[in-house]
Amino acid sequence: MSNLIYEFSILYNKRQTSWEFETPQARNTFFDTVKEKFSGKEYVNKNKALGKKDIVQISVNDVRQDSIEGIADIVPYEWYDGEVYNELMEFVTNEYKKY
Repeated sequence: MSNLIYEFSILYNKRQTSWEFETPQARNTFFDTVKEKFSGKEYVNKNKALGKKDIVQISVNDVRQDSIEGIADIVPYEWYDGEVYNELMEFVTNEYKKY
């Protein structure tokens, strides 16, 4: 038997922070809300972002936790310049309280 966890994650400076949701629909709606809030600040060309050292990534994950091993399926993601990290974390923390 496997247990599914639906996560929204922020990865910045080799540190991941995640929030769990009860359904994939709630998690996906949350992801879309964050993307909309930061629209225009994302790296459209991910190849350009690869040369940068200061990148914030948001993503959603379906994590299957089995008795011994955990397997993560990463779904969509977006990259932003590190300068938006504090604003992004504040928004996500406050928005998550609504879920």
